[in-house]
Amino acid sequence: MKKRLKSNKGITLIALVVTIVVLIILASVSIATLTGDNGIIGQSKEAKEQTEIAEEKEIVNIATADAMEKDRFGKVTRENLQEALDELAGKGRTTVTGETNLTVLFKDSNREYYVNTDGKLIDSVDYTNIYTYTEEGYITGIKEEYIKIDTSSLEKRYATTGDVKLSAAPSTYYLVDELNGTLKIPNKINDTNIIGIAPDAFSYIENLKQVTIENGIEMLGDDCFQYCHYLSKIKLPDSLVYIGDGLFAFTALSQIIIPSNVQLIAQEAFDFSALTVIIIQKEEGSLEGEPWGAPQAMIIYTDTNNEEITEFTNNYLADKNEQELEEIILKDERYIGTFEEYLSEQGKSRDDLNKEASNNNMSYTEYLKSIIKKNGWWIITEYKCSLLGILDKSVEELEKIFVETIGETGTFDEFLENERMTRQEFEEMYKSQGYRTEIDFLKINIIIYM
Repeated sequence: MKKRLKSNKGITLIALVVTIVVLIILASVSIATLTGDNGIIGQSKEAKEQTEIAEEKEIVNIATADAMEKDRFGKVTRENLQEALDELAGKGRTTVTGETNLTVLFKDSNREYYVNTDGKLIDSVDYTNIYTYTEEGYITGIKEEYIKIDTSSLEKRYATTGDVKLSAAPSTYYLVDELNGTLKIPNKINDTNIIGIAPDAFSYIENLKQVTIENGIEMLGDDCFQYCHYLSKIKLPDSLVYIGDGLFAFTALSQIIIPSNVQLIAQEAFDFSALTVIIIQKEEGSLEGEPWGAPQAMIIYTDTNNEEITEFTNNYLADKNEQELEEIILKDERYIGTFEEYLSEQGKSRDDLNKEASNNNMSYTEYLKSIIKKNGWWIITEYKCSLLGILDKSVEELEKIFVETIGETGTFDEFLENERMTRQEFEEMYKSQGYRTEIDFLKINIIIYM
């Protein structure tokens, strides 16, 4: 009898253990069902996100239609799209930036959508997916699936990742419009750290307009952006060490900022470019070979201990208010647009700048001044204007000086007439080069030619 009781106890304990194990397994399965990658909670979050995206896209589509109705040419502009979005989504909930193709940012979700002026919603591009690259970490070009040869839509005004224009001669010309003619060069693709761009990687991309290169990339190979005839803006990373030969030959770049870590610029890096200003964040004379194939360019060194420039800078910034300081930053960046739009493109707001200022134990104005001093090129432009006696000249006076400086006679209007250019076309021209006002354009060109 005792033996049987002992045996029953053993069976009961085993059953209890088995029951606990089964319960643990069931609990694990339940938790996995709820929280795993394909779990109920995960699927619920994904479904919620997809619903939000669909709602945001619907708002953009309706706002785009409203914006087109308000424009007499049936086009979408930044102003009329922002107005329509403010009405639909609520004022301050979205920000519209861009010129040709527009970027709509929903501030709450931090999601972006892209619209061209014909009202077409463009899908975003995964920039880590479009490039070919080597095991050593050099980007060699764009994947073939993003380049369709012999496309029939040669006259399309706006291209997407699948649209290409091919010319028969003298070489192969691609027309690739990643969103608004922009390429973003990542510093990592899958498990490969990207450290450079190979020679000729992006040459002959005909309507490439602007390039942003992420920090970490150290080398830009020979000719990698040559014959990109419409390339007008590039942001080089602080990590950059080498700029190759013919790199920006035959481009529309009017200004370039060379980071302080650059050790070598090849002799003919800027051959046949439109460069008028080369800003170098190093000490004067620290790089050999200037002007590197751009004889018309003004070279500005911003890392300098020149006491006269320091004194001028302090006096120049002393009485500037917040709005004036923000305007100088926009001039430094060659940005046509508002300060809010500029910050939005950087993924920031004024609140973020105020926090950065606080973290650096500075007031907002002091922080803006520190940013300006770091960039520095517009201050040095104004310093050179002060040496020439044109710092505070009116636009009419500068027009007269400009005409005399370039060796012409007559009035500025007669000069424009000889150039077969109207006042409106002149304004469009200098703004396309990133100058905010006619005065800014005239000052730079007087400095260059005087």
